Amino acid sequence: MHTAPLAERIDFVRYKTAELHLAHAGAALQLAERVDEFKNVAFFREIVWTAFYVNYAKPFRQARDKSKGFGLRLPDDIIPPEHRDTHFHIITMRDKHFAHSDLDFPTNPFVSKPEELLTVFATEAGFMYGIVSIIPAKSTVADFHALLDAVTEKLLYRSRKIMNRWARHLRIPPNTTWTVNLSSTSDEILTRFVTTTAAPKAD
Repeated sequence: MHTAPLAERIDFVRYKTAELHLAHAGAALQLAERVDEFKNVAFFREIVWTAFYVNYAKPFRQARDKSKGFGLRLPDDIIPPEHRDTHFHIITMRDKHFAHSDLDFPTNPFVSKPEELLTVFATEAGFMYGIVSIIPAKSTVADFHALLDAVTEKLLYRSRKIMNRWARHLRIPPNTTWTVNLSSTSDEILTRFVTTTAAPKAD
């Protein structure tokens, strides 16, 4: 099996997992643009926008694994300068509203009209409740698409550059599943992926 330095293997996992998270964010963004097609618009809107903000932020919010001595957080230079304001907006919204319900959320500079977090709807059948949703303007959504495209292009370039070096030597049987080896005790690039099933507990 071909080998590669640990730092290179970490970089590949960092870039490739980030691509996948941004792909999930992109899919959520496309659904958000079609939210009016669904029956419960407010409920569905909160779901898809949460999926967008959380998935986009994941590669930039990765914690460092102290036991392994490395982390998978993307470097700052992956964000083109012309998209940094949009990136900061998404991260702030994720931190203040979509991943956490901060009480200072109404003071967020990207929200033009401060509102309360919880809404109460009075109906003939009783009260209904909702969480205040932030609906980005169409121009902002266009900025989101441009950001995703720009960052994904950089990630693809970096991950392909690594894989092209590896592919000259990798000989992998078809219909098999592997993981990228992140162990410091072995330089092999891939290890065989083995699913495990927990044994049933005895009564």
